[in-house]
Amino acid sequence: MFQSILSALWPTGDGRFSKLYRGAAIAVAGTLLTYLTSYVTQTDFGQWTPAVVACWSVVANALRQAVGRLSEAQDPEGGQ
Repeated sequence: MFQSILSALWPTGDGRFSKLYRGAAIAVAGTLLTYLTSYVTQTDFGQWTPAVVACWSVVANALRQAVGRLSEAQDPEGGQ
């Protein structure tokens, strides 16, 4: 029954499921980045704190760029 409801909302073959999954992945990645950045910047790692924060900054920026590319790939026409 649930599958029939979903198939009525998102017909197969037109890529709506892939857009839905991609959008969900973008939302989850953004949420994880937000909370992990907050955790890493507020946690005391002793003498390693500056190195951990610097490495996390590089990782977070790389992930943000990847999410941005994923978002652009989802809607290459700019919403039209």
